[in-house]
Amino acid sequence: MKHNEIEAKLKNAVSNAAPDVLENILRACDQKKGTVIEMEQKTNTNKGKNKALRVCAAIAAAAAMLVMGVLIGRGSGHTLPLYAADVAAIISLDVNPSVELRVDATEKVLAAEARNADGEAVLAGMELAGTQLNVAVNAIVGSLLKLGYIDELANSILISVECMDGTDAKALESKLVAEVEAVFAQSPVGSGAILSLNVSDADDALSAKAGEYGITVGKAALIEEILQGNARYTFEELAGLSINELNLLAKNVSLTHINSVGQASDKAYIGADAAVEAALKHAGVARADATGLEVELDCENGRMVYEVEFDAANAEYEYDVDAETGEIVWYEAPGIVRGETIGKEAAKQAAFRHANVKEADVTALKVELDREDGVPHYDVDFHCGGYEYDYEIDAQTGAVLKQEREQDDDAGGKPAGTPDTSGGSLIGISRAKEIALAHAGLSEGKATELKAELDREDGRQQYEVEFKAGGYEYDYEIDAQTGKILEWDKDFDD
Repeated sequence: MKHNEIEAKLKNAVSNAAPDVLENILRACDQKKGTVIEMEQKTNTNKGKNKALRVCAAIAAAAAMLVMGVLIGRGSGHTLPLYAADVAAIISLDVNPSVELRVDATEKVLAAEARNADGEAVLAGMELAGTQLNVAVNAIVGSLLKLGYIDELANSILISVECMDGTDAKALESKLVAEVEAVFAQSPVGSGAILSLNVSDADDALSAKAGEYGITVGKAALIEEILQGNARYTFEELAGLSINELNLLAKNVSLTHINSVGQASDKAYIGADAAVEAALKHAGVARADATGLEVELDCENGRMVYEVEFDAANAEYEYDVDAETGEIVWYEAPGIVRGETIGKEAAKQAAFRHANVKEADVTALKVELDREDGVPHYDVDFHCGGYEYDYEIDAQTGAVLKQEREQDDDAGGKPAGTPDTSGGSLIGISRAKEIALAHAGLSEGKATELKAELDREDGRQQYEVEFKAGGYEYDYEIDAQTGKILEWDKDFDD
């Protein structure tokens, strides 16, 4: 098929169907005249999508025709030869599908790779190797629109740029953001929310975290920033969320290393007012009688919820309402907590039995109801026999979830953290430092403010190792006898 015939068919495909994004595509076609285009008919399995997505199909089809037509002298499915020295930048596009592009210094795509199953669906039928980066990005975003991964209900995308020596990451990031903005503007979605960042200096620990959870380094960096602002989340529960969900959570924190354009859509959810009404109805409280009302979109155990808090009749109420369905997920109200069965008295007795102490010998007793990851528990703290005890007791079963015993400094015993050799030989502070630094992929010379001390938690001796490097703070807990890393954390160094 000749180039002028291709142009006529493309124009006819999108005529009167959508705002004109075709001219950009056709200009890119000028460089590929005389190329044979092979089309593959696909069955649309996305029945029931809204009219806006059907309009996007014409845009995506045009982009797909272009990228299918650049197979110059090669069979479908092949990529250009890829050598490490040729790669000038790696660009990741994340929505929930994740796609990675490797480009050379002229911004020609050397390879396109799906990072998950949804990413494979986005790239299906497209051969992007050999196209220019802007053409490939247009095609990918068009496919995301066509398949419904981006729409009015979820409109966020994350662009991550990793540049090799000599390539301007900031300029490339800005160029890509502008390119995606232009596609959004000409689509039925109208406007989107774009997060972007430079991951060229990402360290080995962040890359390892991304590999562990099967996500891109850019998404891992976004999650780390959200955790920096709200330590109550866990990396694991956030790793399963979409970029739009993460973008909504990011509203509640300050993103220092990630640029943001546009507003993430919350149209998939019932809304703050509906969540408040669901909570008030369940509590049997009239809206006029509720004071101190607060509502916030949040995440619990990987589930998007509205946290609703209010006071009524000198009592405090707290609710988690499913953001999509309006179901009451968890609540705390006067005299009752969902799932609570044992009460404060039973909780403290469970702690006393485990510690093998008598209530008459206990001082400074505190029992408070709390929750973690949506599960209610009692915090039971007390002093007895020269020790401080801290317990977490399951509010439903009375089981001991966590326990810690330390020497009570005020009782005249030996200070907390004093070495206890009764449990066997210890690896020593020097070895604990080595283990932590090796895990972080650092030499001791690159770490600052390095310190370590022996402590005891949950009846087990451990070394606490802290240091700073590359703009981050590292904290490690290492088993004092085995050298096993029990827990570690990495935060931005403010």
